[in-house]
Amino acid sequence: MRAIVAGVLGCFAVGCGSPGPVAFLDTDKTAIRASIDSFTVYVVQRRDSMATAMYTENAMFMPPNQPMVQGRAAIRT
Repeated sequence: MRAIVAGVLGCFAVGCGSPGPVAFLDTDKTAIRASIDSFTVYVVQRRDSMATAMYTENAMFMPPNQPMVQGRAAIRT
């Protein structure tokens, strides 16, 4: 009986293991860099509506020394 339980637990442990990290493709890296660069330009140019448009409708933002803000409209203010 112990052998069966050990075998089932062993199979469960092997089946639940993660396949490991997935590497980013070069196209992914390029898209991420482009988004960051666009966001930075919008912030520097004080184009708040364009910068906040990059957030999702239910995004959460944690400004320093302030309470958390939730939602694109709240982040814009």
